[in-house]
Amino acid sequence: MAEEGKVSKVLKYTLFVFNLLYWGIGGVMIGVGLWAVTQKSDYKEFSSISTDPAAVMIAVGVFIFIISFFGTVGALRENICFLRTYMIVMIVIVILEVQKSVTISLRKLLCSTEMILIYQNAIDAVQEGFKCCGSSDLNDWDINRYFKCDGPSPEECGVPHTCCVREPEQV
Repeated sequence: MAEEGKVSKVLKYTLFVFNLLYWGIGGVMIGVGLWAVTQKSDYKEFSSISTDPAAVMIAVGVFIFIISFFGTVGALRENICFLRTYMIVMIVIVILEVQKSVTISLRKLLCSTEMILIYQNAIDAVQEGFKCCGSSDLNDWDINRYFKCDGPSPEECGVPHTCCVREPEQV
C-alpha cells in the first residue's frame, strides 16, 4: 500500500502514457493542418477561417497539444498546479459535452412537437376551407390513433374541432 500523500505509480504512469499519446495526436493534427494550409493555394478565395477544415484541425490540435501537455508533465513531475489545471479543463469539457447532448435532445423534442402542430394546423385549415371532415366523411378519424375510441389522448372517440361546422341559423 502506498504511503499517505504518495501517488500510485500505476495511476501516475497510466495518466502519463495516455496524455503522451494525446500529446502526440495533437502534434500530428497540427502538422496535418499546417500541411493542408500549405497545399491549398488555388482556392483561397473560396474559404474562410471559420469553415476552413485545415484551420479547424490546427486549432483543435493546438488545444489537445496544450491540454495533454499539462496532463503529461503534471503526472510525470507530480505537479499539483498542472494537474489541477488539467482537471479543471477536463471537467469543463465534460460539462460542455453534457450540455450539448441535452440541447440536441431538447431540439429534437421541440422539432417533433412543432411539426405535429404544423400538420395539425394544416389539416384544420383544409377542413375549414372546404367545410369537410376527413377525406370522405367524419368516420375517417376512427383510423387516427388519437381519435379512435381506444386512443391514448383526450380526443378519443371524437373528431377535430374543425369538423364541427354549425349552420348559420345555429350561430
